[in-house]
Amino acid sequence: MPPIRTRRSVAHHFTPPIDLFHQSGEQVKTPHRCGVLYAKAFAQELGVKIPTSIVRKITGVPRRIQSRILVEKEPRTLYN
Repeated sequence: MPPIRTRRSVAHHFTPPIDLFHQSGEQVKTPHRCGVLYAKAFAQELGVKIPTSIVRKITGVPRRIQSRILVEKEPRTLYN
């Protein structure tokens, strides 16, 4: 029986994109992501507009990352 040939391993990089990094250089933690999603849910339920600057003061998540969190609608971080 001939030897089993396998493909050469290709390096896989599982680091999150640079846009998902928090100011301190870490990925935005799950409680902060949930805070952004809760602020959006409260704003929709109460019919009140909550500015992104207030959400940033509370959660510490920059405006650009807030919009990504709202698009993804995923409260968990990308850890396996």
